[in-house]
Amino acid sequence: MSRTAPKSHGPIRFALWIVYDLAWIAFAGLLYGAGVLAAGAFLTWVHGLWGWTGVAFGVLPAYILMLLVVVVLMGVVSALSPKVTPGIYEKFKPGPFFALVWRTGLSNVIFAMPFLRTVHFIALLRFLYYRGQGMKTHYENWISPDVTIADAFMITLGRGVNIGGLASLSGHLALPDRMIILPIVIGDRAVIGAHAKIGPGVEVGADAMVGANATLSINVKVGEGATVEAGSFVKTSTIIGPYEKWGGFPAEKIGEVRRPKAETASAAPSQD
Repeated sequence: MSRTAPKSHGPIRFALWIVYDLAWIAFAGLLYGAGVLAAGAFLTWVHGLWGWTGVAFGVLPAYILMLLVVVVLMGVVSALSPKVTPGIYEKFKPGPFFALVWRTGLSNVIFAMPFLRTVHFIALLRFLYYRGQGMKTHYENWISPDVTIADAFMITLGRGVNIGGLASLSGHLALPDRMIILPIVIGDRAVIGAHAKIGPGVEVGADAMVGANATLSINVKVGEGATVEAGSFVKTSTIIGPYEKWGGFPAEKIGEVRRPKAETASAAPSQD
């Protein structure tokens, strides 16, 4: 059976987009306004203590303070925003679709690239930003400044995760007739290579490695310690076992990954 895109709702949908655009702009103005006020108050205080010399040295801390205020307030707005429930929905279904659009659009409008790069480089801001967006993550995780994360609220990162530059993680996929929204789980110490693409429903086990430019399609499961070679394409619903090595386009099993010595020893049969 062929699938076709849903019919446009014309003026109604256009009006909804206008409302969303105005709401994004309003929230961005309020949040950045609060941040600028905080930074201004700090510089005024510094000027009272040390004059213009203090202001000159206080510009950078004031800028960081501004971002901190925006990040914290954005977390509050995110907590009050509509929740997105995982599932497969009809395209443009009002509840799930516009909840998703609101949450992703809010983060994209408020954090333009110059600010987002600063947020990523300062560990505290990075942690507060993603936790505020609903991501389950840890303070020491490294997320490159060039990463694209479309749905932070659908993502769980274990401890010690490393995500390389220009990688992308998206908990949703829009098809002609439906929209897929599924959580992404990345295990402890897993590495996601540069330019890798992680789709909705993907699970990457602890200590696994996803190579540069690799693509994990919908519902792919990568076992503990497994490796997906650079440039590989892993098809939908593929299950990669623990410590397996996969590669190719489409990817298939090409070998095994050496297990850690401690695990190898524990797996060996005991001799009485």
